[in-house]
Amino acid sequence: MPDGLVGHAAGRLVLNADTSCVDTVLVAGRAARRAGQVLHHEVATVVAALADSARAVVAA
Repeated sequence: MPDGLVGHAAGRLVLNADTSCVDTVLVAGRAARRAGQVLHHEVATVVAALADSARAVVAA
């Protein structure tokens, strides 16, 4: 059997998955995403915060 992530069925699944494969996400028992839609968050605000964070990491 090949070594590494690619040699295993679960690894192949993870490497070939994308966001369209995620229907529901639970965080601390609460639904954060259901039926492919993000819940309880203003997506534009979260994306802006992530962009700011990415710029800070790159600048460091």
